[in-house]
Amino acid sequence: MIAADLLRRAGRHLLERRPRPTWSRVTVIDEFDPADPAYGWHLITDYRRCHPAGIDNPETLSLWVTGLVDVLGMKPHGGPIVESFAHHDPVTAGYSVVQLITTSSITATLTPITAHMSPHLRTAHVDVFSCRRFDPMVAMEYTASVFRASLPHSRSVFLGRG
Repeated sequence: MIAADLLRRAGRHLLERRPRPTWSRVTVIDEFDPADPAYGWHLITDYRRCHPAGIDNPETLSLWVTGLVDVLGMKPHGGPIVESFAHHDPVTAGYSVVQLITTSSITATLTPITAHMSPHLRTAHVDVFSCRRFDPMVAMEYTASVFRASLPHSRSVFLGRG
């Protein structure tokens, strides 16, 4: 029930159109000429001070990545992979998540959403790469809501790759 509650709150957060939270540590690297467009877009985000219920539960993580694909308007390729490992060290122990996405129904290019969680450090490290441009703020806000991350302590980079 915790997972469903988190996702309901995250979804309401996006639908209410409240003012966007302040991301004090966001770097946008998007210097590509329209005549020479980027091949893809890569969002790399470290979420800090996450709530353990958001990052240490395989059901929540599966629902989170499925919801992320949905709010970004992407199409999943198969189901999410959610695995817990690296138990030899509490700092690295945690769940990793991989979800392949198809970014074009014509080319069926496969690109991933990947993440690793550290409940010990209360952090989540998320990468989203897509051949189709997406709104990085939607991805960051949705994920921060589900993980209950502290936005001022999180950081992000959005790159045009080409």
